Amino acid sequence: MEAPLAGAATTTSLNPNQARSSLTSLLLISIVLFLLSGDDPAVQVQQEDALRTLEYQQSNYTAWLNGTASNFTLEDTTNVTSPIVDALLPARLPIDGSKGSYFTNITGFVNGPATFFNISDPSPSNYTWNWNKTAGPLVSGLNYTKANASLGNFHWSGIDKIAGNVRELRINESTPYSFLAGHIDFVNSKDDVLVNYQLDAIHFFEEGSIYGLMEPRGLEPDLRQLIPLVPTPVQNITSYAIKDEIDRQIRVLQDRIKNPGGGQAEDKNSITTCSFQLYGQIKAAEFPVYLMQELESETEEPTGVRTVTRPPLRLSGLILSPDCAVALTFKDAVGMQATIFWQKATMYSFVASICYFVILRLIVRQMETSRTPASIAKISRWTFALQAIADAYSFVGHVTVGIVSESRSSLSIIAPGFLAATLFLVFEVRFSMLIHQIQGPEDAVMRAPVTPAPTAPSTTDEAETPLLSNPPAVALTSPQTNTPSAWMVRVRRGIDAARSFIDSMTDPDSKFWIMILFAFLFLVQITVSPRLVLYAVGALYSFWVPQIMRNVKRGTRKALQKRYVIGTTLCRLFFPLYIFVCPGNVLFAERQRKLGYGSWLDGPYFNARYWQDKNT
Repeated sequence: MEAPLAGAATTTSLNPNQARSSLTSLLLISIVLFLLSGDDPAVQVQQEDALRTLEYQQSNYTAWLNGTASNFTLEDTTNVTSPIVDALLPARLPIDGSKGSYFTNITGFVNGPATFFNISDPSPSNYTWNWNKTAGPLVSGLNYTKANASLGNFHWSGIDKIAGNVRELRINESTPYSFLAGHIDFVNSKDDVLVNYQLDAIHFFEEGSIYGLMEPRGLEPDLRQLIPLVPTPVQNITSYAIKDEIDRQIRVLQDRIKNPGGGQAEDKNSITTCSFQLYGQIKAAEFPVYLMQELESETEEPTGVRTVTRPPLRLSGLILSPDCAVALTFKDAVGMQATIFWQKATMYSFVASICYFVILRLIVRQMETSRTPASIAKISRWTFALQAIADAYSFVGHVTVGIVSESRSSLSIIAPGFLAATLFLVFEVRFSMLIHQIQGPEDAVMRAPVTPAPTAPSTTDEAETPLLSNPPAVALTSPQTNTPSAWMVRVRRGIDAARSFIDSMTDPDSKFWIMILFAFLFLVQITVSPRLVLYAVGALYSFWVPQIMRNVKRGTRKALQKRYVIGTTLCRLFFPLYIFVCPGNVLFAERQRKLGYGSWLDGPYFNARYWQDKNT
């Protein structure tokens, strides 16, 4: 049997703390299974409330369509909003179907810059239209108190981007329209905040136009109020299309209530209560309709037929709130269709899985090589600890994107996350702890205080004092005990508890695990702040620095295998280069050229320093 490594802790009766409590493990597993199982009761309540609302809308809307008495009233605001729409989103001429065409399926993601307009303020100099004639009719009847209350405390003027996802809901393949459902976020990049909105819209294929209603998250838009937004020639077919869509939504909700599938309750957006109208336009492609049909058919069901080159999906539009007198315009927002996203996600997952598999193979070989205490003493544990934190964060990111995407590419995106979890749980953390246990005595010696030399006892008194002498009589007194008060006992207990906590925190093993835990939690919490994420990623990708410092400090050579250093560096450089340099990446990260190029330069730099220090 192979003897354990020196310095490695074993579980014995003398160190029972090394043994893991079976009761603790059982409780932990029970909590995890409880959190992963069962449905959220609030989801059922929300679905039942939504079903009752839709059934009420259906009955009143059907009566309104039939011309009978109903409680439904059509709110037509086009008399005051049409001038603003015409000014901020000029109408375009219809295209010839033999020369141009529009995408009919825009299911996917949209992202682009936006410009904010405070319509109630006539002073901004960026107005290129007559404010009195355009915004005057809307502002004249505006309730400023209600509008300010609806706007809330959100910094609307800081909005510089919109982002979201939409899904085509086509009831009948023969109809020249379909409904859209999804979410749109108004993003303030400077303050790293956003406000979420739900979207319900109708998409007309021949004109490439979109008309929709938007409500804050948790509030469902009333589809019936779409009628005044669409052009007059299509209002009649829109009216009956809305009825069919409400019927479809009722059937879907009834099926969900009968067959619950889990999920979480959607919180209401408490930032604002402003409602918005959406007017969108799809950029036309410069080839005929029949070629567009061939392209979309081949994209949905590939057969290998040669088609035209896919043009980029771009959208422009206006988002207007008549109640709050604010508007957003976006031009040439980039859309990534779901089919393209699936293809990109599959290719990314394939390359990422190969990179993680190579790293996995390299670390296994490195662990097989570094078996003796002498070889392990050359390695810095923080090099592997930083890689473990990065892989833990990668696991969380891949799983989150895979679950949120809710598409056929979800499994492929989760695959690299699974390999990352295997890497940091099974190998990197284990190897880091082994290095820590081997190097523990070394660290303890370095931290040990210098004890002063003992002083020689005085011999003068010993020589002068006889061995046998009568001790002086001592008056016997009864002992007096001072009982401490209750508050002193509590203070002492508090001090002892604090001292015990500090001792546990200063223990090397505890400090190591606490630092890893807090670093991981810090990374998860700063995900919403892109600027902090950049610094965190830069710090994690400096994982060779601790090894370089240890080489210089101890004067060691060949601490790690050459193939491990080069292979790990190249494979790990793939992720920051893809995320921060590749446009339209599947992880929805912003392009950061400086960080990407910096990562590319840091790898060879630290490699050069590493090999230079190793050979000295």
